[in-house]
Amino acid sequence: MRERGEGRILITGSIAGFMPGTYQAVYNGTKAFLDSFSFAI
Repeated sequence: MRERGEGRILITGSIAGFMPGTYQAVYNGTKAFLDSFSFAI
């Protein structure tokens, strides 16, 4: 992508990043991070 000077990155998350989940703290936390990171960039 750098050599061509163009390209795209697809960040896939899920709805789990927007809601609390029981017994899935790591999964939901990771999805929340991806959501926040993608909104920030």
